Amino acid sequence: MMRFLPPELRDDVLKRLPFTSLCKASAVSKTWRNYITSSETLWRNINFERPFRNINALDDQTVRTYAKRAGRYAKKLICGDSPKVTDKALLALREVPCDRLQCIVLSDSNVSDEGIRAFVKTIGLNLNTIDFSKSNITNMTLSVILSRCKHLESLNLSFCNSLTSEAFDPVLVDNKASKLININLQCCVQVEGNVIDYFSVLFPNLVHLDLAGISGLTTKSLVNMKSFVDLKSLQMRGDLPTEGYLSLEDAFETFVGICTQLCTFSLNECQSLTDSCIRKLVQSCSELKELNISSSIYLTDETMRLIGNYCKQLKVLHIGKSPGITDAGVINVVMSDCGPLLEVIDLQRNSNITDETLKVMSSHCKCLREANFTWCKNVTGSGVAALVRRCGNTLKHLVLQECYNVAPDAIELSRSILGKNGGFVSYEFRGKF
Repeated sequence: MMRFLPPELRDDVLKRLPFTSLCKASAVSKTWRNYITSSETLWRNINFERPFRNINALDDQTVRTYAKRAGRYAKKLICGDSPKVTDKALLALREVPCDRLQCIVLSDSNVSDEGIRAFVKTIGLNLNTIDFSKSNITNMTLSVILSRCKHLESLNLSFCNSLTSEAFDPVLVDNKASKLININLQCCVQVEGNVIDYFSVLFPNLVHLDLAGISGLTTKSLVNMKSFVDLKSLQMRGDLPTEGYLSLEDAFETFVGICTQLCTFSLNECQSLTDSCIRKLVQSCSELKELNISSSIYLTDETMRLIGNYCKQLKVLHIGKSPGITDAGVINVVMSDCGPLLEVIDLQRNSNITDETLKVMSSHCKCLREANFTWCKNVTGSGVAALVRRCGNTLKHLVLQECYNVAPDAIELSRSILGKNGGFVSYEFRGKF
């Protein structure tokens, strides 16, 4: 049967198989084996995340088998969270060698710092994407990555607690990764705000930067990002204390005056964020599609009015834990030009939100995929029912944790409607109906 199919159709069928099934298919006959093992298309991009994501079954033996089968055809290896993968897997990739590998995603694994360093030294020359998040990688190994991987464009080292800012010190690093445009250092607890100064020297062309959870960020840190004129995504978390006489409003004015191409901006848990800051942001960054300004106690409905007026392309809005936001503000956004485009809206712990908001959302949010109303105590079953009846075809996740005024029949209605399209409802009540 295989020989009667044109090559492009064979590949289209076989490339949809999980890795383990592809290995089994190669054992069907000599014809199948010869075709599968000689096909560069099938082995070029292997993604282990999908078949293994729920059971943590990916191990060294599986990666070793892949390395032997793929050989130099291997260009992309995506493993996701893989706690059973150790240095033996990286050794297998080196021994083949899979030296054309361009992308490796191996997060939350048991590979050692020494194992990563040896891997990069041996076959890291062509890597353009590296993700060793939640690993024990150190400054020494990062130095090897930056000096060895001259094609590197994306680097994810989030939750790597052994890294410090000095790993990026231009004086100490022989940087060859001048093409790097995407850096994720989320929750690297020893990395501090001065790393931005280093980035401005090493990687002036940054497009995506995630510094959420690092310490030492101040108003000056925001100003220092003016070097990144191509920046499209910035994620931070926590307060930005005033440094010198530079207020947060002044820092925003300088920052957004340069970084006008922002599409994603996140500064949640910033207690000092004000309507004035948001005004400067949205007036300068007209292409914003994702905005996270949750947990900001000084924001009011004026912020929502500004978002509605200026953010015409907004798709994701996180504005939870902001006591100054009311129905009027949210409705202003929902009824604006971006209302029909909104896919995600997070209003958790906004006690001023009532059924009125949900009913207006049901009429205007035609693309809504996710809505979070956790601890919105004034939301009732009436508003929830209106929302799911009108948006049930697109809504995939509805969060109603601790919405104790939502009756059980509204919960069941939501589960029934969303369930028909693969969606689900998250709910838990410690209170009583």
